[in-house]
Amino acid sequence: MTDRGEYRAIRRVLLDGPDFQRLPERARWMFVVLKLNLGPSGIDVFYPAALLHQLAAQAGAPTDAVSDALDTLEQEGWIKREANVIWIVGQLDNDPHVNSSDTKHRKSVARHLAGLPRIPIVKEFIAAHPDMYPRVRGSVRRAHPRTWRRRA
Repeated sequence: MTDRGEYRAIRRVLLDGPDFQRLPERARWMFVVLKLNLGPSGIDVFYPAALLHQLAAQAGAPTDAVSDALDTLEQEGWIKREANVIWIVGQLDNDPHVNSSDTKHRKSVARHLAGLPRIPIVKEFIAAHPDMYPRVRGSVRRAHPRTWRRRA
């Protein structure tokens, strides 16, 4: 079988969960489309205006409807946004292909995060996933090796 691009796992239970069921139809669809666009970590850089147009084209929805759906997802705690970074809360925890006990997976996520802007949402993401960043040499957690240190 030929490679058809990146694969994203979405657990079937998502569709039947009461929290997901409470979302408006457009917000549900936008969540699925957004989930397919973000990598396994669930956090990445997307410029807001470009993201609106991309999601609108992919979902077949007007940009104002996409904006409303993203606002709903944020208000309900499904996503977080800051500047040009968007995070699907819980995606890393619910991806069956990423395991915090696998050193390669931890390194992959850390490498991805090292390329993100140094803003509070990224630090919040790291704090939400302590198992992905085991303690090194006592109590210092290294999420971005050397990248979070202030430069003189």
